[in-house]
Amino acid sequence: MVRTPSPKARNVRIGIAWRGRIVHEEILDRRIDVHVGLRAASTIQLSVKQCPDAPEHVDFLTLHDGRYFLILPADPQARVSLRGALAPRQPHAIQGRQLLLVDDVPGGSLQIGELTLLFQFVQADVAPQVTHEQIVLRLGLVHDERLISDRAFTDAKRVTVGCDKNLDIVLPDDDYQGPPVAFTRNRAGDFAIALPAGDSIAQELRVAIATTPLDQGELLAKGKATLHRGALTCPLPLGARGRVTLGAHTLLFQVVKQSVTVPSPRARAWQERVMAPLLHEPIWTTSLLAAVLLVGALVGQALLYERSKGQFLSKVTPEDAADNHLIEIDIPQTEPPEPEKVTHGDPQPVNDPAPLQPPTHAEPHKAHADAHPDRTHPRTAGDPAERNPRALDNTVAKALFDRSGASVKLFQEDPTAERRAAKSFGNTGEDATGGPGHPGLVIEGTPGAGRTVERIVAKKTDLGPRDDEVSKTKPLVKVDKPIAFKPLEGPDDGNGMKDQIARKIAGRAQSVKACYEAALRDNPDVSGKIRVNFTVGTAGTVTDVQVSGAQGGLADCIEGKFRAIRGLPILTEAKAFNQTFLLQKD
Repeated sequence: MVRTPSPKARNVRIGIAWRGRIVHEEILDRRIDVHVGLRAASTIQLSVKQCPDAPEHVDFLTLHDGRYFLILPADPQARVSLRGALAPRQPHAIQGRQLLLVDDVPGGSLQIGELTLLFQFVQADVAPQVTHEQIVLRLGLVHDERLISDRAFTDAKRVTVGCDKNLDIVLPDDDYQGPPVAFTRNRAGDFAIALPAGDSIAQELRVAIATTPLDQGELLAKGKATLHRGALTCPLPLGARGRVTLGAHTLLFQVVKQSVTVPSPRARAWQERVMAPLLHEPIWTTSLLAAVLLVGALVGQALLYERSKGQFLSKVTPEDAADNHLIEIDIPQTEPPEPEKVTHGDPQPVNDPAPLQPPTHAEPHKAHADAHPDRTHPRTAGDPAERNPRALDNTVAKALFDRSGASVKLFQEDPTAERRAAKSFGNTGEDATGGPGHPGLVIEGTPGAGRTVERIVAKKTDLGPRDDEVSKTKPLVKVDKPIAFKPLEGPDDGNGMKDQIARKIAGRAQSVKACYEAALRDNPDVSGKIRVNFTVGTAGTVTDVQVSGAQGGLADCIEGKFRAIRGLPILTEAKAFNQTFLLQKD
């Protein structure tokens, strides 16, 4: 890197954006016309790999009478933007072209389709120039004794040439169908060429490392090349050059040193860095002023609130402050009143008859309490029977406490009763009229219970009529044979796009079969030909679906399956396709 003082002149800084992404940036150290494109003769040559559909040649800036003019393109859709222009300006017709003076503005841009060209004028006298040197690979392609391509690869670690579409330089299939040639950059910055040793192209290789060109045999004999696993590798140091024949094309290669000189701005003080945007960027200045005003408004609002709050508190009297004190009042706890005695038909009170005695209930709880004296049983803690021993007599809750042995019963049988209580919630054996039993709950009391609990029967009719049709479902119809479909119809770009879409649709055949089986539930006679017209958008998804030959749920189901397809090829524009399915049950 070499630093040199720059002359007192305005240099132009060029930036190139393709589809919204910056792909190139350069500062020209001399005032020259600027042309951009894929051609080798352009001032700034674009890469086919970075900008595959960029224009071949675009006239961007030109010098006239020592001043820069922007060349307006003939495309009416092109857009020109000037930054810092004080007033609108009209183009001038000079030498048969429409030119716009831009030498007096800080910068601007020209947008042509997906290509955006940006320019900015910088003062070259405020900073020295910096020269960067790097080793680059220069490749030229000759066809019919004409140089049709000349490119320099600066940052690429590997450059390939052949007939495959994924290579850096692609040759037509009609002219060359052999293996590719690869150039690889090593750690030292030099390059090496690699190609199959047994192929005919290796016989046409000529490399001049010093001065005399050498063929394959001479390179191997002098140790300039090596053979490894059938591949010939030849290092290319700085200054090496050569050629290799690839069908009807001749590939010329050369390793050279490239020098790039750009202005290097000097280190500025922090005051200059702060004031520079204020003086040169009106948008940044406006944003800063808006932020300052917003912060000032917030601070002023806070001060106003504190001031008004202080004035309010200063006017509060001691009596008003005393009113704000909290007064606590204790509410006395009262015992709830005992429930009144209720009789049912018989004048004898409810709690007078002899209670149902649980013969085996108290002992387990007592043993459990003895085993854990420091623990209160959840059944007895706060139990109403402790507060009123006869509160649970002649009730269903009292009967629920009775259990015995290994068999679990809802109620314990009473040997003195004329009729015994039900054992479970299962079949009662008979209904109220003596007919066959049914599922329900039967609770029967003893003769001494005062008919407090007589008989509770949950009949089948009490639950309401049962609709047997609700539980019935239509049987699922299974189709053993796979769904047949015709080949996909639609446009093809020759790159396998249609085949990729056809494979995706074939993967959805099982989903279409599921839709068909669901439709056979309602209509067993569904069959025939179904045609699906769909559109593949630019995002790899289906944007529009129309189903013909089917109606109702079958059409909606197939449409939903197609709309859920993902991973289709990315297209530059939406294209329509159609797929035909043959639905047959047998």
